[in-house]
Amino acid sequence: MKGGKGFDMDFGPGGFTFHLGGDRHRHRHRHRSRARRARMFDSGELRLVILHLLAEEARHGYDVIRALEEMTGGAYAPSPGTVYPTLTLLEDMGLIEEREPDGKKRLFAATKDGKKYLKDRAEEVEALLERLEGHGERQHKAHSDTKPIKPAVKRLMKAFWMKMAETNGDEETLEKIAAIVNKAAKKIEKI
Repeated sequence: MKGGKGFDMDFGPGGFTFHLGGDRHRHRHRHRSRARRARMFDSGELRLVILHLLAEEARHGYDVIRALEEMTGGAYAPSPGTVYPTLTLLEDMGLIEEREPDGKKRLFAATKDGKKYLKDRAEEVEALLERLEGHGERQHKAHSDTKPIKPAVKRLMKAFWMKMAETNGDEETLEKIAAIVNKAAKKIEKI
């Protein structure tokens, strides 16, 4: 999304990026290089980490997303479109089960088979957790001087996408979200 002269911003379920300077060629180059960037998890690794988190304590999907974001120092927060199908897959595999709900949210915890599955892959899980912890430490160090705007916008976009995932297209909720975003935009424009 073009945000004005010298300012580009990309929005999506996985996060956002700011591009100051607005050079269209650099913008396209960054977008392409981001696509080539290494993925946070290889096949099956996210499933293992989520299972590990659910073996520690019962959690709902949003808790899983927050825990992964904390583990990576804010560098990675999987989208609901990644986490919820993974939870369904783990449940279908018999590795997790639903627990007593926490309000409207479904709580999941590792089953006995899930804990055995983790135990059989203990070395792989340990290596994954060390990698995530190291990534989180590097991320924290690299962004320790970040201005307050980036985390604020990131929080806004995360809340937006989380609510969008929960609404299932409910018109009333979508109208409320649009009103809030428009009101915030008007306040920012007046500064």
